Amino acid sequence: MIPLLLLLPLLTSLTSLTLAQTHGSPNGAPVPVTDIDPNNVQFQPGIDPNNLSPPERKLESIPGDLYVCTDSQFGGECEYFHALTYNCYNLAPKFRHALTSIRPDKNQMCQFYAEDNCVGDSDWMRWPGSGNMRGRRFDNRVASWTCSDDNCDGVQGPGGCTKNADGSLKSMDPVGDAAKGWDDTRG
Repeated sequence: MIPLLLLLPLLTSLTSLTLAQTHGSPNGAPVPVTDIDPNNVQFQPGIDPNNLSPPERKLESIPGDLYVCTDSQFGGECEYFHALTYNCYNLAPKFRHALTSIRPDKNQMCQFYAEDNCVGDSDWMRWPGSGNMRGRRFDNRVASWTCSDDNCDGVQGPGGCTKNADGSLKSMDPVGDAAKGWDDTRG
């Protein structure tokens, strides 16, 4: 009796020949079938074949997003929240009072509150945020937040950018469509 392993190359050749004959081109000519050696697969440069998870989103985000994580240095369970400025948002229950890392987008200042509906004790933050809120008084305390425009290249103080780079005072009043809902979030 012939061992099965000796028949394997013959069976592979017959299978390839059969595929070429049954799966021809539209005009009936056989299409060659190429056997692929899984040990000789080429990967695109820059992709680690041992780590095929989706690429991480850059932490330097675009306006409108807020990146939060439950552990320090943006570890643990993380999520991007897509939010509009000048609106109050309550955190999802799994993140309420559980955040240790927070990164607001560039050009916005966010106020974080210890209670739902943007009330109670609060702390503000700008990009790049904090990878360890344990150094602040708001580790595992955030329940809600609101963000506002903050194109600050001048003096930064509690509540955001207070002066332009030339020393003139910045207007702290929201204007235009971006301010819709501002009064509604302030109760």
